[in-house]
Amino acid sequence: MSRACVVSAMAALGLTVLAAACGHEPSAPPAPRPLARLDVYAVDSAVLTGHSLPLHVAAWNSDGLPITPPAVEWSVVGPATQGSVDSSGLYQSGVASDVLVAAVAGRVADTIMLHVAARGELKWLLPLEGFGMIGGGPAEGPDGTIYVLSFVARDTRGRLTAVRPNGTVRWQRDVTGLNYASYPMVGLDGAIYVASIHSWAFGPAGETLWHDDVRAPALNEFPGVAQDRAGWLYSSRGGVLRSLDPGTGDPLWTSAPQGIGLTPPTVSSDGHTIYGYNSGTALVAFDAGTGVARWSAPDAYAYEWVVGTGPAVAGDRIIIPLAFGMMEIDSAGSRRALSPDLGRGVSEPAIGPDGTLYVGAQSLYALNPITNALWQYRLSPIVLSPNMYGGPALAAGGVLYTSTNYGFYAFDVAGSASSVRWRYPSDTTQTLSFAAAPLIGRDGTVYSYSSTLCDCGPALDALFAFWEDVPAEPNSPWPMWRHDARRSGQASR
Repeated sequence: MSRACVVSAMAALGLTVLAAACGHEPSAPPAPRPLARLDVYAVDSAVLTGHSLPLHVAAWNSDGLPITPPAVEWSVVGPATQGSVDSSGLYQSGVASDVLVAAVAGRVADTIMLHVAARGELKWLLPLEGFGMIGGGPAEGPDGTIYVLSFVARDTRGRLTAVRPNGTVRWQRDVTGLNYASYPMVGLDGAIYVASIHSWAFGPAGETLWHDDVRAPALNEFPGVAQDRAGWLYSSRGGVLRSLDPGTGDPLWTSAPQGIGLTPPTVSSDGHTIYGYNSGTALVAFDAGTGVARWSAPDAYAYEWVVGTGPAVAGDRIIIPLAFGMMEIDSAGSRRALSPDLGRGVSEPAIGPDGTLYVGAQSLYALNPITNALWQYRLSPIVLSPNMYGGPALAAGGVLYTSTNYGFYAFDVAGSASSVRWRYPSDTTQTLSFAAAPLIGRDGTVYSYSSTLCDCGPALDALFAFWEDVPAEPNSPWPMWRHDARRSGQASR
């Protein structure tokens, strides 16, 4: 064909017609390879009963190349009580069980095995070999990271571990200058603070922000750290209270010495007052701007040490755990009431929306008012383990969690009675000693730990996570030990 033929064909009909005009057949596109494989996947392999989990598929052709997944038919391979899957792949769980879910496209199929967990079932545990745990309990950061402080037995060395919500370690940092009442507190910006014989501050990625290695005057101090809404830190150490710059750790002021040692401090609702309990002596109210003591309220059980618990605040009620009970005073320092004798070793209370105080000692008690026991749940010889640290945690709808020498318990406490919601271990013939104040995570997961340092019975040096979906009680002025999941010690407005 002449050059004129080519030009004319291109102009009139385009390249495809050109090929025909010039005597060539057009080439057909290659036939698509058939679907050969499906893979069903999900972001997790487990889900709590009553919750949903998105499922997805990936597809490959017979050449092994990934292709756009076709429409699939989803089904649960089992009875209807195991749940259902809609056309988008959203699995809605049913009863607690192992569930097989299938996706089918023509003659190609794949399945995924899911676990539907019951409330209170073990989600995961993280062993921390060589390090025991004691003191208050784990804390949660704003991104859901869990922080736990562990110790070398009979030593002041320890380790701060950052744990992802799935139970894997994000990072670990060795620390020094700890004692048995030390614990982590998470700041408003996600920094992690440890105040003890030495004080430390770490960033969320594990970087050391500052370290104060000036040894406190005595080992029998009961250290703690709190933070107000403006971000300022308040640290009890060596029998004095300090206000600290959170960025540097430099003291802004230091109170006059207070004797034996202050337990973890509490910031008032308006942020103007810091309450520090001088163990066995008195509750002291400090001016938050200067550190000057405004007033003190004498302890009803003088010279009996209390460790690891601080004042809890609900409006103008200040509740102080004492050696054998609790004392309630008002914001002017006047005593209102004293609880009955609850036995040695009284926890920090969790406070219900109606003002009920939930407290662990040699039994678990509900008090309302503080002078009246609504009910008592006893596990001889004691409930809280160890009985001078931490305290129970209150979730929405009247669910209360507590650590004991025999296991970890969840109670339904709505109304004037209590009943066991679940227990771990679920086999009541088995016991496991838990030593941490329970932590209610942002998704309702409940955390605690077992510790051989407690010497309270069979134990593991491990952090535990339990399946649950009930958030901390939003209407409680003080729902858990040190007020919240950060362990801030900051009272609600």
